[in-house]
Amino acid sequence: MKKWLSILSLCGLIGCATNPIKGDHEPFDAANICLDKVPVEWIEDGHIYTTLTLTDISDYSERRQLMLSYYSQYPDIDTDYEAVPVSLKYLLLPWKWEWRNDITGQLHSLHGGDRSEIDDRRENIRNALSKTLANEKYDWLTGLIIHAYGDAYAHTKHSYNSSTETAYNVWIGHAIPSLLGKSPDKIKAPLNEPKYLGYIENLYSSMKKSSDTNEEFLKFYNFVDELKCNGGKCPNFHALFNNKFPSDQSPINIFRKCMNNTARQLSVSEVQQAMDLIKGKTTTLSL
Repeated sequence: MKKWLSILSLCGLIGCATNPIKGDHEPFDAANICLDKVPVEWIEDGHIYTTLTLTDISDYSERRQLMLSYYSQYPDIDTDYEAVPVSLKYLLLPWKWEWRNDITGQLHSLHGGDRSEIDDRRENIRNALSKTLANEKYDWLTGLIIHAYGDAYAHTKHSYNSSTETAYNVWIGHAIPSLLGKSPDKIKAPLNEPKYLGYIENLYSSMKKSSDTNEEFLKFYNFVDELKCNGGKCPNFHALFNNKFPSDQSPINIFRKCMNNTARQLSVSEVQQAMDLIKGKTTTLSL
């Protein structure tokens, strides 16, 4: 029994399950198809993901809210770009280390840098967002960059903005603290919550379309006030729970399942484009 449990655990780590991305539509077209499957009540009743809430506050269209939220989670959905499966899959293949370390170090911000490198990474990502957000056709690309931005705050050791803050590295990431029940993605830990608050404030600042109106300003700070554990459900750097919907009926989960079955998989060159922007490289954007 223990042997089979070990095998199943390993499969969970390296992604033995098939990739959930099965569609063949372009991202923008798939989003239009899947938007029709989201319940009308969603417009009034709530939000689950951090990106979804911030884009709603900033008055993005419903399609953009859902699409940006989906692709901000995409690197943890597509097993070809997910940190743990990629890390283990290519661990013993030196000729794949550059790709492996780009996925873990850029897309998931496990770069191992010190205080100054952390600051540079966060600033590079904000600059990248300024290049992609203006065009909704790039929402898949913006979503990937948002994922890296959240991880640039979550995937560090020690206190937020302290001289000792360092990023987890490309080789083992935050595997050890996560195995010990101290995942850096859980925001209610004393060291993590200030990082999350810093992240959402800076992401909101990057995504808002204009200067705050009083109404928008109040919505944002009401959102911050609501970041409390309710019924044992606490937010993390990518997701916010909402008790108004069972998980299988939540709008973003309906949209996610539809996109998994409708949108095509992002290509290696498309993901590389996101990673080049995260690195601060000048790149010509392509759809």
